[in-house]
Amino acid sequence: MILKIFRVLSIFVLCTASFSEVISPIEPYDYNENKANLGKSLFFDTRLNKNNFSCQRCHNLSQEVTGTTKNPFSSPSILNSSMNYYFDKEGKRQSLKEQIKDMFLDVKAYNTKPSYFIAQIKKNPIYIKQFKEIYGNINFENAVDAIEEFIKALRMPSRFDYYLQGHDDIFNEDEKEGYKLFIYKGCITCHNGANLGGGMLTYIKNAGSKNKMRTSPSLRNVAKTAPYIGNITNLKDTLRFLKLSVINVTLSEAEMDKIIIFLKTLDSEIPPILQH
Repeated sequence: MILKIFRVLSIFVLCTASFSEVISPIEPYDYNENKANLGKSLFFDTRLNKNNFSCQRCHNLSQEVTGTTKNPFSSPSILNSSMNYYFDKEGKRQSLKEQIKDMFLDVKAYNTKPSYFIAQIKKNPIYIKQFKEIYGNINFENAVDAIEEFIKALRMPSRFDYYLQGHDDIFNEDEKEGYKLFIYKGCITCHNGANLGGGMLTYIKNAGSKNKMRTSPSLRNVAKTAPYIGNITNLKDTLRFLKLSVINVTLSEAEMDKIIIFLKTLDSEIPPILQH
């Protein structure tokens, strides 16, 4: 019942306000290049972890750039993630910096200790020079700050952003129709803002288990970031699940196809920091 009310309200808002007040294009982020490049080096460095893997293990930023991986488990994409309001599935963390710290210390994730991480950094004369020039000293807080700046540099627009900015001819008719369906079928209730998600909690019905509140993920690059909710491997089956378990709305196969066509316009360009 609550979600039905939200869906009606979202449509009302769209009818009484401009689209830009509900979904807005990605704004450029003027990041600190020195910090971001240091953070990039730390992100990819396997020597900082006792098990010899880097952040790249779970957040792929090479080859097909997705910001996520399927193994050892499905990780949320970090592309454009700095624009999220929530940074975890349960909506407990509202700080990117705190999320980075937690992932470093989590035994199921990066699993390190600040003392070991910093000791490894201090073995590298290049790192020592960079930290001294940027921060004045080497500590865990500064290392996390550099990685946070790198993640903020992963903010990049898609064709959808240019469409929002008034470039109407960048979308074909199926993409435009898919966007309209995305709005009027209620997807926008949970997936709004510049990141089309990451900003509210949604009640998910789970057959045979407890229902849960979960952060509505960003839909940026969604066509590249399977698996989805419940480890569903494709967007069509995901929409079939969501129309029954979340938005409770009628969606034909043809309508779902057009929404998927729209979702593919959310693939981001490759950020410049990854191009060198």
